[in-house]
Amino acid sequence: MKVSVVIPTYNSENTVDICLESIENQSYRNIEIIVVDRFSEDKTAEIAKEYKARVYKLDCERAKAKNFGLRRARGEVCHVRGFGHGADARCGGGVC
Repeated sequence: MKVSVVIPTYNSENTVDICLESIENQSYRNIEIIVVDRFSEDKTAEIAKEYKARVYKLDCERAKAKNFGLRRARGEVCHVRGFGHGADARCGGGVC
């Protein structure tokens, strides 16, 4: 069974690696990562690509970004991982 993880981002270069690292360290390996980036002006997209994430650029608010990513998900199980606004990226933040 494939698990899809959707992560909306915007200028998250200081935290996105923590989030992606935690996904990569899971014992379950059949995971796809989808990053929907709001045209970050930093290296968010480049960092995500280092973790083999599929990166989409979309100028929209967070809810639309989540839905966009979910429509592209190939997994039987989907999880939206959010962080930011002062939330701790290691525990998924408070926006999921």
